[in-house]
Amino acid sequence: MRQKLRIEADAPGQDAFLDIVANLVGILIILVMIVGARAKDAMNERPATTPPTATTAAEDDGIQILEDTAAGLETDIHKTQSKINLQEQEIAYRRIERDQLLTLLTATEKELSRARDNLDIAQQERLQVQQQLSTAASELDQLRQTTEAVAVETKAPIELKHLPTPMAKTVFGKEIHLRLKAGRLAHVAINDLVTRMKADGKQQLWKLKNSSRVTEVIGPVEGFRMRYTLQRSERTINTDLGPVVQQFAELAYFELIPTADQLGEPLENALRGDSHFSALLAAESTPQTTVTVWVYRDSFEDFRRLKEHLFARGLLTAARPLPDGELISGGPNGSRSSAQ
Repeated sequence: MRQKLRIEADAPGQDAFLDIVANLVGILIILVMIVGARAKDAMNERPATTPPTATTAAEDDGIQILEDTAAGLETDIHKTQSKINLQEQEIAYRRIERDQLLTLLTATEKELSRARDNLDIAQQERLQVQQQLSTAASELDQLRQTTEAVAVETKAPIELKHLPTPMAKTVFGKEIHLRLKAGRLAHVAINDLVTRMKADGKQQLWKLKNSSRVTEVIGPVEGFRMRYTLQRSERTINTDLGPVVQQFAELAYFELIPTADQLGEPLENALRGDSHFSALLAAESTPQTTVTVWVYRDSFEDFRRLKEHLFARGLLTAARPLPDGELISGGPNGSRSSAQ
């Protein structure tokens, strides 16, 4: 079959080649005729004053050139004709070869059809049995998959604990801050740090006379330092003498810097009754206290356990998610926590 397709694809190419050769032969003949006509015109237009001897020599040279050109063209024509004859012989041979392959293919197909017809009943039954076995194996595989799916569905159900979620409200009362990171719970003494910042800031106000901003660091308190920035601002107030520009200092922002990577205690230990966290809740918390937890992404599941613990003790909880690498920070334009 492959030989048949190749022979049929080659036949049109041979015809195109013959057309090209025929065109070349026609062009060569036309060129010979044009050269001969121009040579004849040149002989008729020779000057009358030319000496007879020189004219005869020039004519002889021109005739010799034309004869040489004609001889060369004739040689090229013979060569081209020889190539055409060889191509025609090759095409004829390929056609004979194609016919032989077609005859062989037809005989093979007839033999195959005859062999199929000669299959006995036992062989046909064996073929049917093989098909039935294949179908049964496919059905068995589907049944096995169904059985596995049913077994998965009949496993013991997973219990999902649900905590009542009241309406969130903004925190204005007492607030305890915690940090939950890498499964460790640490107390963040923001209130003590803010008190120290106010006292230290009054002593740093003189620096704002020569600079619009000043940054200082205080602490540490329970493993956290506070880096805060004061800035010089202006506002216009109306007086009896007219508008007056007043300068004052205000807090731009602050951030808490941990003194170590591992602060606090593991959550498993913190939830025990004798932990530092339990002692902190016993000393600082009241029914109106809100526990704000600054939680990182790696401890979201731990936060749920902590919230269950605080809910059992009747305390409100506020979550402050933090991206990885970001510090606890705040400022005058920050938002308050929302407790539930």
